[in-house]
This record gives sequence, structure tokens and C-alpha cells, in this order.
Amino acid sequence: MNAAGPSGGAGTAVGGAVGSAVDSAVDRAPPLPAPTATAHLLGVAGLLPFAAGAGLIWWVDEALQPDAVLALSAYSAVILSFLGGIHWGFAMRQGQPAGPLLWWGVTPSLVAWLSVLLPAAALSWVL
Repeated sequence: MNAAGPSGGAGTAVGGAVGSAVDSAVDRAPPLPAPTATAHLLGVAGLLPFAAGAGLIWWVDEALQPDAVLALSAYSAVILSFLGGIHWGFAMRQGQPAGPLLWWGVTPSLVAWLSVLLPAAALSWVL
């Protein structure tokens, strides 16, 4: 179930041309069925690597902390890429995809990729 935004659509946290393109794509898409129990379970299971990564950063030996940070940032990058793919999918459902919506579909993947290249101290500012 979607909460109605100011435009009457599903509402997004994005403003400007990108936000209106996303709202437009969501408004034109047919309603989605409620998630199945399997989809819900897998969605919740997707949170486990975040919790495990955060816990490992706190609990492992100091020498292993960079590895835990890398593992957490890599998983975060994968999830950001997945979220960008959702916007790309909305764009592809349109006859003539809006440019801003296509950019919004690619940008999370690029930010995620760049964030993995950053030193561990800078990751918290990006992801």
C-alpha cells in the first residue's frame, strides 16, 4: 500500500524534476499486489547483513575492523544498486522514459561504486 504524496501519487522523498518523473511513473503503473510471505521474509532477511556488519565493526579485533567495514560497505553498495534498478524499472515501463528517471536509476549504482573505492573513514559520509 502506498501513501499518497502531494501529487496524489505514491509520493517520493525526491524533489524537482526527478521527483515528478518518479511520481509520474508510479502513477501510471498498474497497482502492485501485496507482497507474498516469501517476499516479506526475504526483505527482512536482507537486513541481516547490515546488522551483522555493524555488529562486527564493534565486536571484532581492531585488526579485523577494516575487513568488516569493507564487507558492510560492499553490501551497502549492492543494495543501493538494487534500489536504483527499481527506478530504472519504472522508467522502462513508460513508452518514452523520462531522462531524470533514467538518471535516478543509474546514480545510486555510481555513488555506491565510488563509495567502495573510498577509505573506510569516508564511507559513513557517503553511504
